[in-house]
Amino acid sequence: MPKVEPTSIEPGNTAVVEVDAKPPEMGEKTVEFTLETDSKLTPIVKLHLRLIGMRRPPFLLKVQGDLTYLEDLRSAQPREIEVLTVETGPPAEEPKVVADLSFLDFERVRVQEGRYSDPGTILRTYMYLVRLKSSVPAGTLTGVVSVKSPWDEHQALSIPFYARESHRFRVFPTHLSLDRAADPSRGNDAEARFFILLNDPSLEQQFEFIQPAGEPFLIEPRQAGRTERLIPFTVRRRPGASAIAGEPRITVRTKDSADSQSFTVSARVPGREIP
Repeated sequence: MPKVEPTSIEPGNTAVVEVDAKPPEMGEKTVEFTLETDSKLTPIVKLHLRLIGMRRPPFLLKVQGDLTYLEDLRSAQPREIEVLTVETGPPAEEPKVVADLSFLDFERVRVQEGRYSDPGTILRTYMYLVRLKSSVPAGTLTGVVSVKSPWDEHQALSIPFYARESHRFRVFPTHLSLDRAADPSRGNDAEARFFILLNDPSLEQQFEFIQPAGEPFLIEPRQAGRTERLIPFTVRRRPGASAIAGEPRITVRTKDSADSQSFTVSARVPGREIP
């Protein structure tokens, strides 16, 4: 708690603000505190205390960047992290960036320099590109990217890595009904329509459909209504296919089997099964 002596200050006089503070081990920290007075002009006075660490350069100051991925990792763009150091001379050694995730790759792309707080010190910023290799595991991934000091083997800073599995495409609707009642003249050609919405346009020709035994359905793309990201399909009974009971499930997956989604097809019209 800051102390003010004297607590009552006459016009033109001064007082001393005493603060007990513990500086950080390294770097700097700014702390704001306020003084309440009975002055109508300045009832509150804001003061800022700058704490400077006692560690002598060179040392790691901090690492910053965003390694949270909520998009599909296979099409994710490289990210950038910055490693800030405090040094006193020309760069002789640079920080080492490592990770506990084997599919991450790091490349130092540039270095920027500026002045630090103490005379003769340099704020040096090393910028690294973070790329994902092709063999990225599926699922939700967590890990840590560490930056090791080249000057102190015991000093390391870290930044978390997080990736949440997301589908590269979406199928909708997820329940289809081959209802010939809407067009009785079509008979066994009753059909339903579904769509594939692409989050990754490169998947356009890379789908396969997993059906129940005997592959009782014909699944065909449609040109009408097609866009760069939206592909319409029709589903109908394959001629000569056996009667279908219940609601069979069709799985749509990429040819590399890295992503899949399913939907069900009802092969019944109200009150009877399609013969």
